Amino acid sequence: RPLATPPITLSLLPTPTPLPSPYVISRTVKACEPQPRIAITVTQRITVGTGRRAHREEVGLPGLTLWLLWDGGADRAVTGFSPRGGAGYADFSVEGGRNYNLYPEGPTGAPLLTLAITPCTLPSGESGWTSWTLFVVKGELPPAPTPTPTMTPTATLTATATLTATPTLTATPVLTPP
Repeated sequence: RPLATPPITLSLLPTPTPLPSPYVISRTVKACEPQPRIAITVTQRITVGTGRRAHREEVGLPGLTLWLLWDGGADRAVTGFSPRGGAGYADFSVEGGRNYNLYPEGPTGAPLLTLAITPCTLPSGESGWTSWTLFVVKGELPPAPTPTPTMTPTATLTATATLTATPTLTATPVLTPP
């Protein structure tokens, strides 16, 4: 009895696509200082005024939690708690010789930026460390597009059997006279 080849059924499963971050780096300033630090100013674009007098401005964004992660550690700061820096300002004391990943809002997903704190030479000729001043803008995200899922094929095998029978016919000629 021959067996039929099992049919293959393909199932397509959607793969989620991460959403883009509303935060973008607008400018970075690298300096050499005796003690390394990372200073961040976060602003948000708002519309001021109405009608023909309406215009866009960037204002400091207070209350935003910024996360800094590195191998073996993490720190967080909230913007707006430093009177000298303004409503959207936060800073971190860091150690030389490390790479730091910056995350706005929470320490998940891809970092907004990775910063290396490397040795440098101060104008006096003494050794120092790179320090960073970052300017981040919270932009308005365009409306989310209708998601087009990425499909991942998976195969399912279903076994079936086919029974084949061959009937045998025997005929005996019968002649009838006219």
